[in-house]
Amino acid sequence: MKLTAGTFAGCGTSVGVGAGVLVLTTSLDVAVVVGVVSGGVGVLTHAAASSVAATAIADRRAPSPLLTRRASRLTRIRVSLVSTLARADLFWSTERVASASGDPRVRLIDCRFSFDEDMRSRYLEGHVPGAVYLSWAEDLSAPAPPSGHPRWMLQGGAAFARTMARFGIGDDTMVVGYDSEGGHHAARLWLALRRFGHDRMAVMEGGIQKWIAEGRPLESGSRSVEAPAIFTPRPREGVVATVPLQVVQTGLPFVFVALNRSEAVDAAVASGEALTAVLDAHGLPPVFLFAATGSNRLYSRMFAPHTDFRVVEDPATGSASGPLGAFVVRYGLISGAARVSIQSEQGTKMGRQSFIHIELEYPAANHTPSRIEVGGSVVPVMTGELTLP
Repeated sequence: MKLTAGTFAGCGTSVGVGAGVLVLTTSLDVAVVVGVVSGGVGVLTHAAASSVAATAIADRRAPSPLLTRRASRLTRIRVSLVSTLARADLFWSTERVASASGDPRVRLIDCRFSFDEDMRSRYLEGHVPGAVYLSWAEDLSAPAPPSGHPRWMLQGGAAFARTMARFGIGDDTMVVGYDSEGGHHAARLWLALRRFGHDRMAVMEGGIQKWIAEGRPLESGSRSVEAPAIFTPRPREGVVATVPLQVVQTGLPFVFVALNRSEAVDAAVASGEALTAVLDAHGLPPVFLFAATGSNRLYSRMFAPHTDFRVVEDPATGSASGPLGAFVVRYGLISGAARVSIQSEQGTKMGRQSFIHIELEYPAANHTPSRIEVGGSVVPVMTGELTLP
């Protein structure tokens, strides 16, 4: 057998088809993205190990040891991580929350949420005194399109402002959220507020479990807002609010972040030190930033955990490109059709420009591609012969 080796436009390509194309929506760690994009460390809360099991079911193969190791590390840190981040201003202790009780400048929000049960009933049974209940699905989500997908996307600016006013959150209000999942759902509210220019929010450390474990009082029943407030939305440039930040994979997981222009993608700073501190320390997957630039073209960058990959930034990521194609079509960044061809430009910012070609085929009236192909040019680097007995 003759073997010719070369350098491919992408690395570690693992492309699934049909049911193997899996988009995970419930294990988002918003702080990783904010940290990479803005240069600071944001609210990092929880990533579920169940994503690995879900991948194994969808792809009908066992999860790799690397994925299993990462998932187990994520599970171990889901609570303790809250108190170890450098941005202490993003977290309020239970003592501080208790001392702010009755302060009209502070709005406590119970953010408990589940797709499997009505968490409002849990709120009515007992909550932090003074807290009002907010549901992501009912209070913050925009109506689903006629197709039914995507669901639970963040409201637009005007609708969000009305919601905040109804909950008594004004331009000068300090918002403190909590939940029962290590801050996962409270962090979603934090992200939504930041999206519309409101930085005055924190997450209560330890959630309601810590509050209860300390023997602090609970209030039952519903708490109404005495008077509406005035909230002025000031949308931030960069993030596409209608596209979720998700962990997506067809074998190797990536955090996908859709930005609204290539300049926003280039504004991310490639720092090995920051990647080690944020991604490596907590076993998190690589972060993949991209923007649709028109004519079925994408502009992309990928930042990987430094310990595993020994690279700060990857010039061409084939393993991310397959799910990337399905992701951008699903959320309307590139128009769907029976056959979709996409070109992803990557590596330009680091001086190693590459172009990855993504081909997708869709059955009639189906949001899941039946075929995904990822390709690119190669540069031969060596030729040899392999003799088999």
